[in-house]
Amino acid sequence: MLQASRKLSEDHTVLLAFRDEAIGDRFLLPKFKLPFFSEADVYTLSLLIKLINRHHVDVLIPTKRKDYVLAGLAARLTGRVNVLRLGIARNPKPGFFHQFIYSFLADGIIVNANSIRTELLEIPYMNPERIKVIYNGIFYNEVENLAAQPAPEFPDFTFRVVSVGELSPRKGHDLAIIGFSDFINRHAWPDGKPGLIIIGGGPDEKRLKSLATELGIQNQVIFTGFVKNPYPIVSGSDVFLMTSASEGISNALLEAMVLGVPTITTSGAGGAEEFMVHGETGWLIGKNIEQDTTLFLDEAFLNPEKRRLVAEEARKMVITTFDSDRMKREIVAFLEFVSLRHK
Repeated sequence: MLQASRKLSEDHTVLLAFRDEAIGDRFLLPKFKLPFFSEADVYTLSLLIKLINRHHVDVLIPTKRKDYVLAGLAARLTGRVNVLRLGIARNPKPGFFHQFIYSFLADGIIVNANSIRTELLEIPYMNPERIKVIYNGIFYNEVENLAAQPAPEFPDFTFRVVSVGELSPRKGHDLAIIGFSDFINRHAWPDGKPGLIIIGGGPDEKRLKSLATELGIQNQVIFTGFVKNPYPIVSGSDVFLMTSASEGISNALLEAMVLGVPTITTSGAGGAEEFMVHGETGWLIGKNIEQDTTLFLDEAFLNPEKRRLVAEEARKMVITTFDSDRMKREIVAFLEFVSLRHK
């Protein structure tokens, strides 16, 4: 949404209503901090309605489940358009409450992967005309510029693996740690050992650190916490690893590709298989996540020339497929389409 809002603001007025300062600080546009306590937060709803009327907002685009209800109610009470944005499949189920959110309150839904659209359309009340797949756009020049900044110091690992994402069960960092541990045990490492750097914070941190300790690799798994500019760390790594249980098309994955870092990621959890070719633009992990992680880390480690070729092809593909101007055109066209239907 940060990237989309920047592109849309080139031709339109874009405002941000946010709760978390860590999010709000990243957006350089008019913004308003609201409580967003819960789906039934009448106070935030009243503030949102005032904001809509004062600034003549035409379209709301909520991005979190809690916000879907508040934005939808505000849109219905003010006669505006409400378009949900899903970066992952949020598993809506048959039943009145979910139908109320995704059908009655939503005029349209933007998803960033065909796999999410397919999953949503398995639910009877979903209207295919109202669900639009729009791939994210990547500001690759800016990513490269940020990656050129100084990186934090880490131990001098022989082979460096990096993973980026919130420390929550959905992101599957425990599977990455287990697969990485098995990879370590495949080799003698006479000249120093590899390291896994996990960028991100979250509620699972204590459990993940305990797991690394149980496996005896606590000195080789580095938890950085939240990092405002992760790109120098990613750029300096040998492999980018993502073992999420549920994703759309991850920006972190695309940005690693832009930076020329070969990637290993789960295929069944989201949209990676829509644009990646296994063994050519990255490695796609199947159902046996820990085993495949170990296998592909081993393959990447033993074949530096293949890593280079995979990274080159992936970079070309991302720059061609995930263009930010294309993203803007598609978002505007869909919002116009939805608005006309709403009238």
